[in-house]
Amino acid sequence: MVGVERRPPCGQASCSHRRRVRWPTGPLRADTWQTGAGPILISADFRHLWRLLTGDLGLADPTHKEMDLETKIGLRRQAVAEFMEGLETWESVEAAMASMNLAWGRVRNAATMREQPTVRARAAIVEVDDGAGGRRPIPQSPYRFSAARSGVRGPAPGRGEHNLEVLGDWLGKTEADVEALVAGGVLKTGEEES
Repeated sequence: MVGVERRPPCGQASCSHRRRVRWPTGPLRADTWQTGAGPILISADFRHLWRLLTGDLGLADPTHKEMDLETKIGLRRQAVAEFMEGLETWESVEAAMASMNLAWGRVRNAATMREQPTVRARAAIVEVDDGAGGRRPIPQSPYRFSAARSGVRGPAPGRGEHNLEVLGDWLGKTEADVEALVAGGVLKTGEEES
């Protein structure tokens, strides 16, 4: 638990109403919203987003005091969803988020990730042999070192592909020894049917 200091309604730090209250904390829930320009993720607690929208951007509160909490939450989320859908262009989304100083980002479709300029420039997705006569995309290592190489060097080895090298290096087995182990069914290779 993390200690959170609650300020009294008077707002003064030295007020006698001041008390220390502890609330359990957890990961920040980031909501996705559908805007007129496309889906976005906003990294902010909904209550904070709501205060910014009503305070900074003048969004009207559709609730009243007699409503229960669940109804209020539902109506406020609906109001935010309608506001977000009204942002028709990425420029209007950017302006709204900047005016509230919120961290946000576009939600990308996995099928179009390879088209993103940063992904292309960093060669973040590479094609490797799939072992069945085709090719498949896999993520490239994002790490860059000044004096070392990192990243994809090829496809994953097939079953039994390195039997001879491993058993020869670790146990001193010869090629004949390994072939006998394969013939006896002790070792499997990719050439056999499953």
